[in-house]
Amino acid sequence: MPVKKDIIEYYKEVDFSIWEKSVNVCFDKLNKLKTDKAKTPWALKMYTNYLQLIEIFCINVWIISEGELYKNLFIGNADLRKKTEDTFLNKKTRNAQGMDFLTYFLESWVFGIQEKNAINNLDQKRRTYESLLREALEDYLKDYDLLNAYKHGFRTKSRGANSVSIKREGGDNPPFLIGNYNTKIIYLSKKNKAVYECSLAFNWERVSQKYFFLLNMLENTQRVLLAENGKIKLDTLYPLDNKEFNKYYGAFRVNVPLSKI
Repeated sequence: MPVKKDIIEYYKEVDFSIWEKSVNVCFDKLNKLKTDKAKTPWALKMYTNYLQLIEIFCINVWIISEGELYKNLFIGNADLRKKTEDTFLNKKTRNAQGMDFLTYFLESWVFGIQEKNAINNLDQKRRTYESLLREALEDYLKDYDLLNAYKHGFRTKSRGANSVSIKREGGDNPPFLIGNYNTKIIYLSKKNKAVYECSLAFNWERVSQKYFFLLNMLENTQRVLLAENGKIKLDTLYPLDNKEFNKYYGAFRVNVPLSKI
């Protein structure tokens, strides 16, 4: 299907590198600052940037893959969340070639060249990209209200390193460690006429990994769209040490009701 001229012209002017510059500031601060107190504002900034990038990612992928510019560019928040789940995460939704949308997107846009054998370590890259993309989209659907809390009234607090353990009630059973995290964010959320205090614990290194993979996917999609004379130069990411790459995996969430309104 030919791409509409207005979409081609629109993406000639889009520069996604602003998002790389934004997260690099946070990344540098988190690496260089010494105390939790100094780091926590930058961890909060990184996570809210990450959630916003996921929104931008979804919108731009839909514009390009569907050929609908303004319909997707001005999609509302509730519709954005529903469409995220229905397209990317619903494996039952398949195109004419029998592919679910996420697979179609990776094959046609992120790795969107015919000579796929020219991409080194392609099978492992496919698995890594798909895993990180699913993880990021699920983060967004779980944490989208944190972005609202940050933007509207600054209903957020940020904390430093913490660990999460659980203990079975009764007896002398020792606590069981769920995970160690270097960041904790607390924010207020309103659901069904009740206010909740929501806690999110994570490692900012993992967030930065997902951030850079999302950005790479967006940039490759743009390159495929704007390719001239069939010539496409794709950049792809590849973890050299999977054990090191995955050691920051995981997050912990808990919501506590505070009051009704």
